[in-house]
Amino acid sequence: MKNLLLTRFQQEEDSRVQRKIASAIAQLASQIEGWTELLPVVLATCQSDNATSIELGLFLLTTLLEYVGQVSTFVLLFGLFVRVCLAFVAQQLGPHPDWG
Repeated sequence: MKNLLLTRFQQEEDSRVQRKIASAIAQLASQIEGWTELLPVVLATCQSDNATSIELGLFLLTTLLEYVGQVSTFVLLFGLFVRVCLAFVAQQLGPHPDWG
């Protein structure tokens, strides 16, 4: 069931359906431990070259943050969220000439 949800999230073309799948993933993730396949999918989606994929990846990440109950998992997800946001901003702005 877990991996089926992740696969459907990655393969679905309708963003409305993807959002519903993301909500189901977040609800399931809040009730189980050790879903090792989840974070790599979130990260890959957030680091896509496609703006729609990035948006959906961030939606999944923020939805996970809403449902997660463990502090350690929350800190991990929040750190991932910040890194993804910073990477997205850096990608949009391009390299800074003073950063060599």
